[in-house]
This record gives sequence, C-alpha cells and structure tokens, in this order.
Amino acid sequence: MSQDSGTQYAQPAEETVLWLWSMACDFKSRHRKTVKHLRKEISWYIVSTPLVE
Repeated sequence: MSQDSGTQYAQPAEETVLWLWSMACDFKSRHRKTVKHLRKEISWYIVSTPLVE
C-alpha cells in the first residue's frame, strides 16, 4: 500500500472509507473496547467529508 502513496490521495472517497473500515475490523479483532470509538471516528469522517460522486 505504501507503494501507491503517490496515488492513494487521488482515489475515490469510497475506497478511503473501505480502507478505514478494514482498519476498524482489524482493530476489532484485537481491541474490542475500541470498536465503538472507531465507529464514531468513521461516522465523523463520513459526515465531515464532502460526498464526491
């Protein structure tokens, strides 16, 4: 993923959300107590980010 560091910012917001969700799932398996916090973070990210179609 670090190989595409130059193009990852050009990717659609959808892929960014999916990436964040995959990170959340990864944390979920290790830190169950932080799931609620991560869900709030993701919700805040989606709400604060302008929808780009």
